Parts: sequence; structure tokens; C-alpha cells
Amino acid sequence: MKQRIGTKMYDTEKAKRINEYTPYGIYSVTDLKWFKETLYRKRTGEFFLYGEGYAGSEYHFPCPTGGCEAGYKIVPLTVDEAKEWYEKLLGNKWLDGTEKQYKELFELDD
Repeated sequence: MKQRIGTKMYDTEKAKRINEYTPYGIYSVTDLKWFKETLYRKRTGEFFLYGEGYAGSEYHFPCPTGGCEAGYKIVPLTVDEAKEWYEKLLGNKWLDGTEKQYKELFELDD
């Protein structure tokens, strides 16, 4: 997906996919609040999320006739917001966030 936000372009095809978050154990894939977020990093070092979800998620689209339907959006993140997002992955047995990747991404020393 490609989207311009302000003067900046965000493109999931050109950016590096870092990791993915789906709230396993909170919402099942059949729940209207189900969503999935993928963290990306642009060549410039900027982070952004690509989020998608069902009608009850924060990624829904409003329907012209009322109600909502499944949707998606790109959300630019600051470095601190990206760190906070990634920290959700750490220590969760269902997700594949690692301390090593976290340190590499955010250039932290041991």
C-alpha cells in the first residue's frame, strides 16, 4: 500500500518490514474488533505502521449508509512510538519480537 501523508510518502512495498502484531488471546480472527499491525522502516529511518482490521477495530472504514466495514491505514510513528509498539512483542510467546532485533533497531548497547 502506498499513501501520502502531508508531504511524506509511505510505501509498504519499498519500506523494510520489521515485525507484525496481532492481539492473540484478546481477539479471535472472527471477532469484529480483530486487527493486525505491521511495523515498517523507510530508507530514511522513519517508522510507520500499516494497520488493518475488521469493522470494530480502529482501522475500520465508515460506510456511507451507516455502520462500518473492515479497513486499513498507515500511521507514521516517532522513534519513541515505534519503540513502545515493539515492546508489546517482547516476552509474548505468540509473537516473534526479540531483544536482539529491538537493540539493533533502536541502536541500544548491552
